[in-house]
Amino acid sequence: MGNDNDQAAAAIVRHHAQLQATLREDVDAVVAAVVAGRSPEAARRTLLDFLQTELLPHARAEETTLYIVPEQSRASLLVAAMLAEHTVLGRRIDQLVATTDGLSTALEARAIEALFEVHLEKENERLLPFLVADGTVSLGERLAGMHELLGPATTPDDDRAGDRRPAGATSVLDVRPLASIERHQRIFATFDALEPGAAFVLVNDHDPKPLGYQFAAEHAGHYSWDYLEQGPTTWRVRIGRTAPEDASEALLPERAGAR
Repeated sequence: MGNDNDQAAAAIVRHHAQLQATLREDVDAVVAAVVAGRSPEAARRTLLDFLQTELLPHARAEETTLYIVPEQSRASLLVAAMLAEHTVLGRRIDQLVATTDGLSTALEARAIEALFEVHLEKENERLLPFLVADGTVSLGERLAGMHELLGPATTPDDDRAGDRRPAGATSVLDVRPLASIERHQRIFATFDALEPGAAFVLVNDHDPKPLGYQFAAEHAGHYSWDYLEQGPTTWRVRIGRTAPEDASEALLPERAGAR
């Protein structure tokens, strides 16, 4: 059981990293808009969509799987604290829904990001090691039927396949080495520099669906969005500036799939 628990815990930690990276990118987009004096509404809607349709359901699902420990165990107080953090997280999201001005939106978004970061540290560094070491717990059984929550496992072959350059790409923008707050700025600067009919391939370490929603809000009818690779460790999207005769509203990226 020990090795199975180690593998299940590693899958959980990977998924946590994906959630955290997406949250950071969404929050950075809100803050960047406020700092630049633009309306953060499009970025705020994207952030709320992620929080309400992905992050909160993830938290609720874990309450019925990872958070089941005996009342008298040494992890019971930790779990009680983490359940309370879920409640606070829900309240913070409600406050973000009700927020109307840009500065308050940015502050609420950063508060949610900070709370989730602290919460994940407890789960990754304290709760999961306890469950892995508990000889009576099978993480694999607890997480059965929740593959959509964790996503597929990463293999070395997946990583090597992710390094292939897509055929026909005119240019490649790999934002993985960049700080999160710099990514959207670089991506939109690259898009703004495109001639009509030209495109670039975006390479990212998580699904850039929030970015797709921002394109839909700010460049509807003037861009194209085509997935070339969708994880589990690398995402590639061909983003183009549509020629005038081909301009039509681009399809929104689907919300289905792991982040």
